[in-house]
Amino acid sequence: MEKIKKFLYLIFVILYSWEFVSIFAFGFIFIFYKQYLNFVVLKVNFNADLIKYLILLPISIFIWILKEVKDMVVLEKDNIKFLVNWPNYWKFKIHLLVSIIYGFIFIVFSTIPWVRKENISDALGLALFFEALLGMIIVASSIYFAQISLKEIFNKD
Repeated sequence: MEKIKKFLYLIFVILYSWEFVSIFAFGFIFIFYKQYLNFVVLKVNFNADLIKYLILLPISIFIWILKEVKDMVVLEKDNIKFLVNWPNYWKFKIHLLVSIIYGFIFIVFSTIPWVRKENISDALGLALFFEALLGMIIVASSIYFAQISLKEIFNKD
């Protein structure tokens, strides 16, 4: 019963998140407003060097997310005892896991335009890249604010 409860909570966290909303919104925009994305691609002249290095931005954010998640779990001895004995520690771990899952999904989204020969010079590539970038910023913000909350809890007198 406990595993089912944790699995259902995992599904809840995945579906009830800003990351999911952003994926859904960009899918909606791509499906219904593809012609406007094509118009943007035609009007904006992307610098070739800029395009070549843009892929590094979501990857670097994902590396930062992995480092910060590790730092949140690997704490000083007193803090880790408090955290592990906390009744909702399993929820905390699920939230961290979902952050990593979404980060990986957004890495895949950001690399698809570069695997394709069109890069971000078509509507699909542009939508995928900016969705990945927005999603990574959302995940990074969530991790950052969770870290601040943890520091506040540990530094209470």
